[in-house]
Amino acid sequence: MQIEIGVFIQIVILIAGVGASYATIRSRSSHDEEQRKVMSERIASLEQRTLSLLSKSDAEEHYLTKLEFNLTMRNVDDKLGHIEANQSDILKILRGAKHG
Repeated sequence: MQIEIGVFIQIVILIAGVGASYATIRSRSSHDEEQRKVMSERIASLEQRTLSLLSKSDAEEHYLTKLEFNLTMRNVDDKLGHIEANQSDILKILRGAKHG
């Protein structure tokens, strides 16, 4: 009878050990899955932030390029206005010299 109780206790301990091992592995697997999910969400967040920063940079570059173009065109218009005024003055002087 003592041997049967000892075998029974060993079987119970063996089953408990297998159950505990299974629970531990399952718990680790669940924890690892949660960690993968968290890391995946962090990576997705970083990708979104990176894309938004790139988009913002591209938008700023486009805006600055457009602003520079507008300023250049305004500068060209101003210079052409001065040239036209100077040519008009020169023509008046030349016409005055012909009649004088």
